[in-house]
Amino acid sequence: LGVLLTPYLLLKLVGSAGALSAADTLQKLATRVLLPLLVGQLLRPPLQGAGVLAGRRKLLSRSSESLLLLIVYSTFCDTFLRGFGVP
Repeated sequence: LGVLLTPYLLLKLVGSAGALSAADTLQKLATRVLLPLLVGQLLRPPLQGAGVLAGRRKLLSRSSESLLLLIVYSTFCDTFLRGFGVP
């Protein structure tokens, strides 16, 4: 819910002063967050059935957390590099 609601809240907060595009923001979020999440959820049942995930829960959890942190960090850096999209 937050992934979809955040761009609209930012657009409302920044208003017409910023160069934010809701469609562009949603596309980037879908590509960076929702698509990998969907692929992971689709691959989970076959991998569990094959026993690939057994005993690797801690490693997979740490990897997932690290990738999420990398997404947030790269978005944060990109935002500062572009100057928040506000003239």
